[in-house]
This record gives sequence, C-alpha cells and structure tokens, in this order.
Amino acid sequence: GRTIRYPDPDIKVNDTIKFNISQGKILKFAKFEVGNLAMITGGFNNGRVGVIDRREKHPGGYDIVHLKDANGHAFATRISNVFVLGTGTTSMVGLPPNRGLRLSIEEEKKLQEKRNK
Repeated sequence: GRTIRYPDPDIKVNDTIKFNISQGKILKFAKFEVGNLAMITGGFNNGRVGVIDRREKHPGGYDIVHLKDANGHAFATRISNVFVLGTGTTSMVGLPPNRGLRLSIEEEKKLQEKRNK
C-alpha cells in the first residue's frame, strides 16, 4: 500500500481505485455498492466474479455480501473477501479466461469428457 496525497473525498473504505504509479494520480475509482462488479479474494468462493446483490450488516460480527454471477448463481462471503472490479457490469481490469464463473459438477464432467475425446 501507499499513502495517496489529496484523494477524492468521494472515495471511502472498501472502494477500489485505478492508480497511475508514474504520475502518482488516481485515474478511476469504483464504489463498493449494490450493482457493481466484484471478485472474491478469499474463502470457499475464491476467484468467483459477480455483481453485488446486497450487503448484510451484523453489528459485532462480520458483514456479509451477497453476489450473483453471470450464470445466475448466488453466493455470499465476508466483506473482507470482496474486491470491487468496476461499476455496473463493466470491469476496470481484464478478467480470467473463465470470467470468474464456477461450473457445477455436471458441467465440469461434460467439459472434461469433451477435452478427452
């Protein structure tokens, strides 16, 4: 991490910034809010990408964030495991080849059989 001098006052905790290191300036930022694209960085759903559906606040405990991926599968994780990638469904950075989607066991089996032929 680094300290950014004179950041935009609209940037809050859990927001994501795109930073130009050579100029030392913020290029873009994405707010941590419902409807924005996010990636999971820890836990069972590590690597999955989805749109933030809602946030549950638990005083004295962990806040839970519910997301929905492009296939319509819903999943949830702790707020500390969520990293916002962009506003709406557009990402500020490139996504992995599988676009952060987890296949079901049946889909994985069909894909494996297709590769082995």
